[in-house]
Amino acid sequence: MRSVLFSGLSLIVVGIAFVAWAMFTGNVAVSGWLKSNEGTLTAVSTIVIALFTVILAVSTWKLFSSTERLVTGADDTARRQLRAYLGVGAEDLAFDTPGENDPKYVPFDPAKPVIGEIFKDFIAVKVRNFGQTPAHDVVVFSYLYVGPPSSRPDAKVFVQDENKDTISAKDVRPFISRAVLQPQQSEISKSPLNDVGPLKKARDRVESIYVAGRIYYKDIYNRTWRTKFCYAWEPWHPSGARFVPFEVYNGEDDGSFPDEPAAKPARAD
Repeated sequence: MRSVLFSGLSLIVVGIAFVAWAMFTGNVAVSGWLKSNEGTLTAVSTIVIALFTVILAVSTWKLFSSTERLVTGADDTARRQLRAYLGVGAEDLAFDTPGENDPKYVPFDPAKPVIGEIFKDFIAVKVRNFGQTPAHDVVVFSYLYVGPPSSRPDAKVFVQDENKDTISAKDVRPFISRAVLQPQQSEISKSPLNDVGPLKKARDRVESIYVAGRIYYKDIYNRTWRTKFCYAWEPWHPSGARFVPFEVYNGEDDGSFPDEPAAKPARAD
């Protein structure tokens, strides 16, 4: 496009120079030819100028579009660099399960919840903000997955449970925490465990244990993000119990934020 624009401009300049030369030198033959073809030359000149104007307009539009893309790209890059990034590592997962050592332990039955019942056993997830700006409305959902010894669950097992990430409106429900994480700050979120029996079996290598879940949050641009994590638990490892990143379901997307229940009116006592 630049070469066409330059050629057109050169042609116009040459034409103007030729006419000026003829008029200046008083060349009778050339002057007569110019006069006899004045109408045609005027039409040709008009077409050339119009064509040049169109080319100039297209070039200007392309330059504007390129500049706009550069500005948009720079803005997107700045947002990626500045926004919050939440995640967990193997060292950020733990089981807080005093029920394992309680001789009177009874698993919690979610089908028969009791008002005021206190959970004592949890999956503890330490969430870290690796970004440069705060993360808002941070909510964590984590779950225990149990399988046969040395099993390798498919990613579909974790994906199909994403609809479990809801904030319950029931009168009896687990407490869901919501936090603001400043840059380089961490917070521990706990999800209740209904039964610690599988943990004991995993230590005896009778069952395999996986901890998977999702972290929902909003960045300073009010965009919603979801960090997915999945770790295998190896309590039998020679150097001590450890969590190891599983081969699937570790990443990030812009998943929708969990629906919240409608607020109930306060009771007047």
